[in-house]
Amino acid sequence: MTAKCANPSCPASFHRLRGGRLFRFEVQLPSSSCRDVPETVRSMKSGVASVYFWLCEKCALTKTLSFDAARGLSIEPIEEICCLAESTQNRLAATMDQAA
Repeated sequence: MTAKCANPSCPASFHRLRGGRLFRFEVQLPSSSCRDVPETVRSMKSGVASVYFWLCEKCALTKTLSFDAARGLSIEPIEEICCLAESTQNRLAATMDQAA
């Protein structure tokens, strides 16, 4: 489990799941070392494992997490994701209008 907020600049400690947001990512056991995957998971012989990260309540208001076994954990602003989703939605609507 996690001991503190996944945001490196945040000092909040995880004591119980009362506030914030817990993220679970499924990973194929990486063949090469990934700094964000715990050693206990990396040492497993085969299969898929779950890794958990937590954002405190304050950080979860403005940030979200993504995970890639090759790159590790990424902390992203929520507004960037909202803007990307809105942009994709607008392009899809424009494509549908052109097709009609």
